[in-house]
Amino acid sequence: MDSTEKILIDLYLKKIGREDLKCDKLYRRSYQAVIDVLEMPEWKDERFAGLLTSNIWGNSYESIKGILSIPLPQTPKKLIWEDKRFAKLLTSNIWNSNYPEVKNILTIPHPDDPGNPNKTIWDDKKFSKLLTSSIWSTSYENISAKLALPFWSNPLYSHLLTSTIWSISATRIEESIRTFEELGLQKYITPGSLRKSSIQIKALYHYLEKNKKSVIVGERLHPVFNLPPIGLKKIYNIDIEELIALEGEKPTHELS
Repeated sequence: MDSTEKILIDLYLKKIGREDLKCDKLYRRSYQAVIDVLEMPEWKDERFAGLLTSNIWGNSYESIKGILSIPLPQTPKKLIWEDKRFAKLLTSNIWNSNYPEVKNILTIPHPDDPGNPNKTIWDDKKFSKLLTSSIWSTSYENISAKLALPFWSNPLYSHLLTSTIWSISATRIEESIRTFEELGLQKYITPGSLRKSSIQIKALYHYLEKNKKSVIVGERLHPVFNLPPIGLKKIYNIDIEELIALEGEKPTHELS
């Protein structure tokens, strides 16, 4: 960046008392581009004021403007942010996405009525509880893949629909559920246990069996299935890598 541009940006931020907006990405923009963003009238709306943080500079003016003005599908003259379900998503995490991603995520068609632009998957109560700001940590493609998994029509799995799934791949979710089904443990799957791969689940299952420990404790899945490797080692002195190595040595017919 031209040193003069940087000086102008710094002076402007000091003038408006927003030096907290400084970051490397800011200085990749021109002075005028910075002014255009900071003088947007939307910042006078208290719903949007908290979004003006330094990570906003990962988005262009057009993308920022687009995100803040997405229409509500059922009532295009209203903003989507007027819907309480979506208003709670207005955190600075939103700048991890861009306008096309945000718009697509918020308007995913309902699978039972894909041709109806006014009905989205979020109109389904079992999915609407997934609307938390952590949704911005993943992409439209990944979200769509997770919500399209075949398990969600089964009430047995409705409790797994928590924001935890945004940090787990669709492939891993499916693999975990299939494995627990194979072991007859589908009633006891927890959101945290979905992080485990098939071989990890089987390795822990056989470890508990071998050591004559109950897989189900007080009508709940044994805590080992919810712990990360460091927790397994610290609390139970279980080395998951060693168990996986042992699991790999089992004859195929013993791995079920």
